[in-house]
Amino acid sequence: MRIKFPKSWNGAKQVLVRVPGGVQTEAMQGNGILMTSTDVQASTGKDKVHSLRMFIRVEVEGGGQVNQQGGGLSLRGKKSQAMTTFVISSTRSETIARFSTSFLSHEQAKENMKQELDIFKDFDMVMNEARAEWNELLSRVEIRDSDDSANTYSHITTFYTALYRGLLFPRRLDEKTSQGRVVHWSPYATRRDRYAFSGPGVTDNGFWDTYRTVYPMLTLIYPDKIGSILEGWINAYREGGWLPKWASPGYRDSMVGTYCDVVLADAIVKGVGGFDVNAAYESMLKDADTNSNRLGTGRKFLNQYKSLGYVPKESGTESTSRTLDFAYVTK
Repeated sequence: MRIKFPKSWNGAKQVLVRVPGGVQTEAMQGNGILMTSTDVQASTGKDKVHSLRMFIRVEVEGGGQVNQQGGGLSLRGKKSQAMTTFVISSTRSETIARFSTSFLSHEQAKENMKQELDIFKDFDMVMNEARAEWNELLSRVEIRDSDDSANTYSHITTFYTALYRGLLFPRRLDEKTSQGRVVHWSPYATRRDRYAFSGPGVTDNGFWDTYRTVYPMLTLIYPDKIGSILEGWINAYREGGWLPKWASPGYRDSMVGTYCDVVLADAIVKGVGGFDVNAAYESMLKDADTNSNRLGTGRKFLNQYKSLGYVPKESGTESTSRTLDFAYVTK
């Protein structure tokens, strides 16, 4: 972040950083703070993700001291925000703050900052790198208005805005260590420590609608990107025993059907590489043939479907949707 103050402000400047409640803060010597956010709002009450932590590192140019303001910040009537204050010992009217995060440790957050926000890169260099990355992704599709109408600009703006939003999810959980290894913290595993699993990790996606919208687009336009994303979903199966239906970040008990199966099958048919096809088939077979009693996974009431050919109304809500969804992908 590039922070500009009015030139008329003399003396020390203050930068306020707000993060959700449940934050532990530790000042770093010289120019910043370490924060650990423990505010967990993940999955549903009966299947909460364990040990979710976000490790945050903030460094501010110009040095100065760091204070923690107590009592939290009242935001729309809710005292749910902790507030940390940077007091910058500088008379400059502009300063730079670098933020990095990790789900693994403060040490990894430092490494992430080193890789992405190197101190030898100024603000404009980082901004231009981000612009170039987005330009490369968005320019893979060229839109031409067939009638060259006065609405051309509006049509193109709408398309690229939608494409940009379509590329925001799923979100990546993986991070690269100082040795170059790709690792991730897993919201799907049952282990309660900070173990770093190998390979890609992904989250924040509901498959009931994205299997027929986002993923066909990704396989067609971004075949070089989609393979590692699919390997991330397969890693969820390896670590938690099931493919997720709505990952946010763990197994949320929402949405019917098991449409991650369709996503994997579509990629296999299209010849997309970069993921373990055998493990993908294994995970799909489990979804199709194994009744699941764990929230947010597999096919609830699959036994009734297999014996009757449909999910009866007496089983509960969404019986019609479950019947149609189970018929879509069946062993």
